[in-house]
Amino acid sequence: MKFKYLFSFLTFLVLGSHAIADNIPEFPFLLANGDAEIKVKPDIAKISFTIIEFNKDSKEAKLSVANRGQALIALTRKLGIDDMQVTSTEYNKSTKRKRDEHYQDLDILGYDVSQNFTVELRDISLYSSFADQLISSQNVENIRTEFKVSNEAEIDRDLLKIATANAKRNASDLASGMGVKLGPMYAVSQDHHFASLEAVFGIYRGSVNAPPDYIPPPSLDFVPDAAGANMFIPKTILLSKSVSVVYRVK
Repeated sequence: MKFKYLFSFLTFLVLGSHAIADNIPEFPFLLANGDAEIKVKPDIAKISFTIIEFNKDSKEAKLSVANRGQALIALTRKLGIDDMQVTSTEYNKSTKRKRDEHYQDLDILGYDVSQNFTVELRDISLYSSFADQLISSQNVENIRTEFKVSNEAEIDRDLLKIATANAKRNASDLASGMGVKLGPMYAVSQDHHFASLEAVFGIYRGSVNAPPDYIPPPSLDFVPDAAGANMFIPKTILLSKSVSVVYRVK
């Protein structure tokens, strides 16, 4: 029995070493990260919300959602928001039923009908007026606002260059500290880190599976958009880029 346990343990070690070796280059290397960020003033507000109605009659529920949607479209036009800046999804319908003590479905109580909308405000000065009226509207839920900048792609390119330069400088500092010479770049990863490599060496710093459309939260430094308005535009939002680079060392 002891030999069986010993054999299993040795097999685990051999398989484990192969699994790790598959993720690590077979030459001396170092891993360096570089980051860059900037606070910028937003000039675009993207507002998403849901219009929803519950009714025993599904036709009545749909009619209520349609009427509320038309009223909100009329509001965007009144504010001078172009129809091309408004998008919506198809209707969604779900059935609500009574349930017994064992959570078994019983009679139908009614129907939830909903429709999702997104309004992109290229003129951010309209945000407070539209958002205030949106929150005051009946049947409107799940209001979410994403603040952006129109030249985000250009800023991202600049941040990427800075993050890459920072990664190279960090790599040079690491090589100098270890008394080795920095060789050519072996691999580079944008917006996430080499999880398998960093996990092996215990230097993993963040989420590997961050969604590609992740947007950092805005600064808490808010300023009012208009006198008496309840909804505010953040004074700045944070844009950032990060890279991980693997270098050969000599």
